[in-house]
Amino acid sequence: MSRVRIVSIARRALRVSHVITAMAVIVAALISLPLGFYIAYTNPILLSLLSIYTALVVILVLKPRDLVRASLLIHRGESVNDNNLLLVTVSYFSILVTASVLIDTIQSYIGISMGSLESLYESDIAYLTDASIAPLREELAFRVILIGLPLYLLASNGSVSILWHPYTSGIKGLKVTILVVISSFIFSISHLLSGSGWEYGKLSQAMVGGLILGWVYYRYGIVPAIVLHWLTNHLLLTYSIYSDMGSIITNDVLTSLTILVVATGVLSLLVYLKSIMTDHQHGLNY
Repeated sequence: MSRVRIVSIARRALRVSHVITAMAVIVAALISLPLGFYIAYTNPILLSLLSIYTALVVILVLKPRDLVRASLLIHRGESVNDNNLLLVTVSYFSILVTASVLIDTIQSYIGISMGSLESLYESDIAYLTDASIAPLREELAFRVILIGLPLYLLASNGSVSILWHPYTSGIKGLKVTILVVISSFIFSISHLLSGSGWEYGKLSQAMVGGLILGWVYYRYGIVPAIVLHWLTNHLLLTYSIYSDMGSIITNDVLTSLTILVVATGVLSLLVYLKSIMTDHQHGLNY
């Protein structure tokens, strides 16, 4: 078998593995929605928030191509970047979780604590409610105001739509990088200065999270950024709370879900790195 043939088979296997694991995470995310509604059935605020996120997820399922069609196209060799926004969002969510797990593991080994918010809340409902409010509040403050607004002011076309999808400004390169880094730094510092249960170990994790969220907001828009942030706060927390309620979801299920997300993160990173290398070879610019 020729080297070219082997490389082709390896690339196809990577694409297929990425789509399969990402779809599995999507299924887990979709299942978490009714679980969240079940947990929140006595809390109208949390029910309203979950309704908003459900609507946003539906938007991502359908854009720009529906999820099933997009998965088939990626399987055949098309890029993940422009096919389906939920698949893109889940891929970056998995990368974020993978990075967070790696950072937490390294920091714990050398004695740096990330801290926790769980002890601050009187109930799981209160914790989940605050975790559901945060993506809306923080994406507006740290992404729209700190990234979108400056790009809107710098753009020649001056369209308000730039606030919701900054990539349409046509501005690329160093200006975008500076804005994303600054917003991520402020996002990171704000966690430590909030007076909550976070400790110094949260700085690095929030910085990386801010960089990923900032890029997704710039490249794909505010809705993917909000859903990505919400998945980060909601997915594993919802399964954990539901497990504590005496359900069939055990710690083994939670561990398996974490492993699935991390595996998807590794595959997503490999797919995106390959895509970036291919685009640079063809002189394209994201």
